[in-house]
Amino acid sequence: YVAKFKDICDDLAAIGKSVGDKHKTFWLLQGLGKGYKPFVMAMLKPPVPSYKEL
Repeated sequence: YVAKFKDICDDLAAIGKSVGDKHKTFWLLQGLGKGYKPFVMAMLKPPVPSYKEL
């Protein structure tokens, strides 16, 4: 999932539609599914990690 997410972000950047770091972090975490909800909730508490830190 993470590799596919990165590929999509890279493809968007290649056509001039870059996704901001905060948006990448949010959408990557949101896409993890219900089983990761406790992890997602912990990661979205301030300070929210950068995309690279995930």
